[in-house]
Amino acid sequence: MRKKTRTVRSRRKQDSEGGFVAKVIKIVVIGAAIAAILTLGYMAYQDYGERENLKSQIDTSLRKADSLRDAGSFEEAIKKYESILKIVSSKKFSDEYARTQNNLGAAYGGLAGVRDKEANLEKAIHAYHEVLKIRTVESSPIDYAMTQNNLGLAYGDLAEGRDKETNLEKAINAYQEALIIRTVERYPIDYAKTQNNLGLAYRSLAGVGDKEKNLEKAINAYQEALKIYAEEKYPIPYLTVKSNLEAAQSQLQ
Repeated sequence: MRKKTRTVRSRRKQDSEGGFVAKVIKIVVIGAAIAAILTLGYMAYQDYGERENLKSQIDTSLRKADSLRDAGSFEEAIKKYESILKIVSSKKFSDEYARTQNNLGAAYGGLAGVRDKEANLEKAIHAYHEVLKIRTVESSPIDYAMTQNNLGLAYGDLAEGRDKETNLEKAINAYQEALIIRTVERYPIDYAKTQNNLGLAYRSLAGVGDKEKNLEKAINAYQEALKIYAEEKYPIPYLTVKSNLEAAQSQLQ
């Protein structure tokens, strides 16, 4: 009987020790899991901090490049933009990449007015196309419209040197894309600007072919712009567009 009792006690002791070990193992596993989560969280925090720090540096560099461009130091600005593009890409810092490419296009457009017009306009056009890989009509409608308008201007300028009809048609297409977003109801001033640009492109295209048809389209575009550019409120834009309209009407006669 005593032997049996000792056996039962022994089993109880073994059961108790087994439960204790299981609890210890459970605590160790939970502790390890918590440590792993904390480590991953810390690493993610470090990555986020490093990313934000780099992003801040990129923004600072962009502002410096923009200042150079605005001051007319196009070549220096271009060097700055190109150095930024060594850090950013369409997949890494995509917003900064699009902004850099857009402003690089503007810098090349400015440089085209100083020297090597066609070569620099081609580079501007390439930059704007890079922007449009990121800024789509769905994801960034306002920026998309702005870039399309800039692209239209670059194609219009390039048309003065070569492939006039082809480049003017590309300019017109870009302006029409911009007008998908730049409506008279939502963005009236931008609408008027793009309509004036569209009128200029159609008027230039009239010198290549379909004179009457293209001049009528130019006149319509100018008239759309004048719906916004009231003489009392916007005297200078009004006079500019009015002059363009009168020139197109004169050519049509």
